[in-house]
Amino acid sequence: NTFRDFFTNTSVNLDILFFIPAIIITSISLISTGMILAIFCTRYRDMGPVVQSVVTLCFFITPIIWTSEQLPDGRREFVDYNIFYYFMEMLRKPLMGTVPDVTIWFYTIITSIIMLMVSALVLTKYRSRIVYWL
Repeated sequence: NTFRDFFTNTSVNLDILFFIPAIIITSISLISTGMILAIFCTRYRDMGPVVQSVVTLCFFITPIIWTSEQLPDGRREFVDYNIFYYFMEMLRKPLMGTVPDVTIWFYTIITSIIMLMVSALVLTKYRSRIVYWL
């Protein structure tokens, strides 16, 4: 009965459409970051475990399994400096039925553009050397 109610009593609003550009912006940033890290970890083989540890740390300090509203009043700045927070909110808010703030769009688009430019620069500079690092 609960399973059926979940699918029949839900209402979909047009805010869900903001999820499409959010997933595109996030994908651009993730592909660019992955390209930079792949080249970096190919050059320096010992950096793979370091990157894994940093990703694990980022998982715990980013509001993925907790929300930013659960933080005490004085700790809100902790989340404001975490760029992953903005990507999570940009993806989460349309799914929850609200529109992401303009600042969230601004930070994520600027970050994606910067990561895309850096990845293009790194790939252009080190493309010919990658085969020797393997």
